[in-house]
Amino acid sequence: MKYAAYLWSAGTICLVLIVVLLIWINKLDNRMRSLGDPNSGALTALQDSLKRVQADLTSAKELAPGLGEYDSVARG
Repeated sequence: MKYAAYLWSAGTICLVLIVVLLIWINKLDNRMRSLGDPNSGALTALQDSLKRVQADLTSAKELAPGLGEYDSVARG
């Protein structure tokens, strides 16, 4: 009789632990998904910033004097 009571209590404790672990895993999964959302926004902002820097670099290269302009100044 005592053996059956111990067996039932051990089974109940295991069942409670399994339920608690499943709830914990679900909360962690939701937290991981919510952490991924802001990163996609930050990645988009970083890509936009990179495009602006590349455009600024291209315009700076177009404004810089070329080799022919340096040569004409030196011969000047």
